[in-house]
Amino acid sequence: MTIAPTVDNGAGAGAGTGATLDKDNFGLKFDEFLKLLTTQLQNQDPTAPMDSEKFTRQLTQFAAVEQAIRTNSQLEKLLDMTRAGQILSAAGYVGQEVEFRADRIYLPASGDAVVSYSLPRSAAEVRLAVFDSDGELLAERRLPGDAGPHRQAWDGRTDAGVRLGSGEYRVTIEASDADGRPVPVSLRTAGIVEAVEFAESGLRLVIDGVPRPVDSIAAIRTPRD
Repeated sequence: MTIAPTVDNGAGAGAGTGATLDKDNFGLKFDEFLKLLTTQLQNQDPTAPMDSEKFTRQLTQFAAVEQAIRTNSQLEKLLDMTRAGQILSAAGYVGQEVEFRADRIYLPASGDAVVSYSLPRSAAEVRLAVFDSDGELLAERRLPGDAGPHRQAWDGRTDAGVRLGSGEYRVTIEASDADGRPVPVSLRTAGIVEAVEFAESGLRLVIDGVPRPVDSIAAIRTPRD
């Protein structure tokens, strides 16, 4: 909305200089607007004063813009308070071990990477495959096939026994029964929450240096020694 106070109907001095008030670049404060309005009234032609209807419309439009800007300011404050409240409520995640739905695992500089999965029924064969960022197969492992949840460690070594560097690796788990029919697998990975942050996409947990959305979290537990 743009409001341009100008003097019509043959206004005198000052008629050619208008001021623009808009909600995107609100350079004039309320008291400045009153000064401008007073100057405009003082310099109008007494024989051709500003039309009262237009004058009233100007004041009404300005009030609407000012109210909209104040409302936006209050909404921004409310959003900031909401974000802060979400971060504070999620602070309890920090230091906890969480499982989250993902197809990637993080291998630390020392120690194992942990992968969690769940089988709705028993499987005759369950195979874990680990890939690098280029899609090259690095390692394969056979995993337990009992029905229910599982947590398995990967030592970070390739099939040739070479220890890989720390970082994220893509994983897949495929399972099949004794007849060769596929068994659905719910794949999860685990890590320690290091921080909580708020991004445009919402609240995120920083796990092993990687931001994860909160809605991907499937389980929380106290870290094991």
